[in-house]
Order: sequence, then C-alpha cells, then structure tokens
Amino acid sequence: MNILDFAINYLDEESCRKKFKEQRDQMGVTCRHCNCKEHYWLENKQ
Repeated sequence: MNILDFAINYLDEESCRKKFKEQRDQMGVTCRHCNCKEHYWLENKQ
C-alpha cells in the first residue's frame, strides 16, 4: 500500500483506529504479562 492508497482508505483517525482494532482482533491479542488471550477494548482509551 502506498501513501495515496492509505489516504483513500483511511480518511480520518477513527477509520484508521477501527481498521487497526479489526486487524488485532483477527490476529489475536495476547497479554505480554500472563499470555491471556481474552481481552476487551476500553471505550475511553485511544
């Protein structure tokens, strides 16, 4: 993906953040400290 494709696909910070979360959920999130695979996203954190 080049910078033009990026700008077209991610019009604002929120769309970029949403895609990042989708990718993380798809790959699986694992805690660095306890290796737990269950997680949740905090609404008030970015």
